[in-house]
Amino acid sequence: MTSTGPRPLRTAEQAVDYARSMVGRGVYRLGTGDINTAGDDERDCFGFAYCEAYQVRRHRPGFNRGAWATVSDDLNCNSAIEDARHAGELFALTSRPELGALLTYPTIRLAGNPQPFIGHVGIVVGTMAP
Repeated sequence: MTSTGPRPLRTAEQAVDYARSMVGRGVYRLGTGDINTAGDDERDCFGFAYCEAYQVRRHRPGFNRGAWATVSDDLNCNSAIEDARHAGELFALTSRPELGALLTYPTIRLAGNPQPFIGHVGIVVGTMAP
């Protein structure tokens, strides 16, 4: 596997600490948020939970290229899930969420409905013991 860009600049623990520090901050706007987003800037869920919290640039030429891809060259919910299922460059599937994991669902389109159901992601900032 060839890397299409740098690894995250923050560890999972650092990303969680950052996410916790941002509670109540920022403005949601679909398609926004990146490595340099901060404070009360606009960002969407993926722009915050991964790009900003982990410090990874959103545009990543060559990322998630293949017949399976619904999104290539950019990081979002779909490309993260697809990467976990195929190349595993940045993401991996897990059956047990841990601190810093992303809980993600993809954008889907239903036959006969012109509006897609936009995907969503959240970063795990706490877990409970079994």
